[in-house]
Amino acid sequence: MLSNFEGLTSIFRNSFHLAAGHAGAVIIRFLYLMVLVRWLSPVEYGKFSYGMSWYLILIVITYLGQDIILGRGIGRGEQHPKQLLDRTLFQRFIAICIVALVSITTATISDRDTGILPTLVAFTFAMAGRSLWIWSVWCLTAFERAKRAVVTDLIFRAIEVLCVLALFLFDEPGIFDVAAIHAASWCLQGSLGAVRARNAVPQHTQVGVNDTVSLWRDGVAGAIYAFGLAWFLQAPVLLFRYFGDPGPTLGHFALAFQLIGHLQVIPYLVGSAALPVLSRSAMRKDGKDRMLALAILAAVPVAGSILVALAAVISPPLIIALFGEAYGDTTAVLLAGLWLLIPLGIAVLMQQFTLAAAQRPFLGVAAPLGGVVVMALLYGHMAAEQGYKGAIIATGVGMTVWAGIVLVSLLRMGFFKPNFVVKGVSIEAHKR
Repeated sequence: MLSNFEGLTSIFRNSFHLAAGHAGAVIIRFLYLMVLVRWLSPVEYGKFSYGMSWYLILIVITYLGQDIILGRGIGRGEQHPKQLLDRTLFQRFIAICIVALVSITTATISDRDTGILPTLVAFTFAMAGRSLWIWSVWCLTAFERAKRAVVTDLIFRAIEVLCVLALFLFDEPGIFDVAAIHAASWCLQGSLGAVRARNAVPQHTQVGVNDTVSLWRDGVAGAIYAFGLAWFLQAPVLLFRYFGDPGPTLGHFALAFQLIGHLQVIPYLVGSAALPVLSRSAMRKDGKDRMLALAILAAVPVAGSILVALAAVISPPLIIALFGEAYGDTTAVLLAGLWLLIPLGIAVLMQQFTLAAAQRPFLGVAAPLGGVVVMALLYGHMAAEQGYKGAIIATGVGMTVWAGIVLVSLLRMGFFKPNFVVKGVSIEAHKR
């Protein structure tokens, strides 16, 4: 019984540090967001958000499921931590170089808007730095030392806000200037984070290309999960520029999805922090993972409904007060989009249980792709016909398909059966 509480305490402690850091970062980024929308028109902000979505989708290709590899490997003690850090970092560098080349080449060929092309190049550098930083956070999280990453992130985000604010106060910058500051900030932060993460575990090994081959198969499940999550948060904005309204409505749509994305990160952080302990729970079959899953299924719809009801009351005057009269139309998009947090929250958190399982079923691993395909098939037609409402409906259907496939996969695994073994004694036998 004591070990059960210790495991849950570890989840909550690691989650608290990540959530506290994220809460501070959200406050700073919210100030950053206010600065941008106050100085940029909805059309300019729509273009800027398009560039952000561009690199935030591409960045997940560099993840390679390494959060899962680190969480499982270190949480279960399956691999030597020093060797695992060096191998994943080397793999990350290779992926960053490939994705950066693809990003710049694709942007040059496909996007004929010469005004936005330099911005996309700047965001490619932001992708590289941010990818390194995310790797360092994953390393510290896997060692259940997430607190170390909090202060660094808050300092760099505050510096970025001050730089952008100074730029707007003393000059009349374009979106490229803001993107350049964003890129420089993440490059410095990512470099510092990688050094600190490696120094946290001394005596590193020499790693070559062949050493990373074994990581690819282990990272497939996590890579699919990361791509699915990024797709549902960033692709709606990216696609709306082509199938919806590329004018002012794109700015309102992008602002609403950015606010929704900040809220969605909470279940993502909780799931990431829980992964090392859930991996041990799945290996021991002590039933803690099943109890947590049932609690999540009950809590997420209730919390989501309360959030939407609260937003319906406070968001109309709040949006105008924070972002100005020009963004008043954002309220309608936000209220419609907040419902997406329910299926996405369930999908994100339930996916963690399939990733933590010793034997990961194909159906559970491929679940995000099922949702992505459904959304992609519906989005173009629905956004063109119904505008932002159609885009939100198509996105919500895709998220629901993802959540449904994950739940079916867990049911087929027998995950929800109340007869898991607790230290050699079944729960039902223990009750008797």
